[in-house]
Amino acid sequence: MSAEAWERVVLVLLGWLLGLLAPVIIEKIKQTREVEKFLIAINSELNEALYRLSLANFYVAQRVGQVDRKYLIWLKNIIDNYQGINSSTNTKSLIDLSLSLSDADIENLHATQQKPFESIRLQKINVPVLDSRLPTIWQLSNSKRVYLLEIRVHLDMLNEAVELSRYYQDLTFGKVEGKNYDIVIQNLNGSYLQFSERARIIIEKIQEFKLSCAKI
Repeated sequence: MSAEAWERVVLVLLGWLLGLLAPVIIEKIKQTREVEKFLIAINSELNEALYRLSLANFYVAQRVGQVDRKYLIWLKNIIDNYQGINSSTNTKSLIDLSLSLSDADIENLHATQQKPFESIRLQKINVPVLDSRLPTIWQLSNSKRVYLLEIRVHLDMLNEAVELSRYYQDLTFGKVEGKNYDIVIQNLNGSYLQFSERARIIIEKIQEFKLSCAKI
């Protein structure tokens, strides 16, 4: 077979091969773009969730007397790095003011915020982008997928703590008295602590997820 004939055969084979691979290549490009859009959307959603969780955690920490310098430094890092539309200037100013004080003065300042017999109306945290795009996470790396699944599970547990707090909060408006009232308040505070602990776990998971995205 002549060189010209071989060239025609090679070109035919290449055309056939490209015809087979073209749909696969196009689909891969579409998936890559879909993942990129999803990561932008989910990072935005989780950024807002992280900020809301940090504020709620702060309110609970004040309520149950868990605010100290170490806690404020942890919280300040989150507040300072938030660039969304719901930034709270008052909270940021309070944190900065607190950190300018001595440890004893920090304790005294936030002791005034402790109200063991006053309830907090906690809010659930929803993630509609994550919930509506769950199939997309299977196109992510294993580490990112695990972070998102863990965040979703912990959010369910956090929202259960919110429901529990609302149940005990409603009981305080009823005819519960004496020792039964004390038990209700104790359980209410316990639900706040559950919320606070779960919020910190979710915050750490979100931070780890965002860090993994920054390494791309």
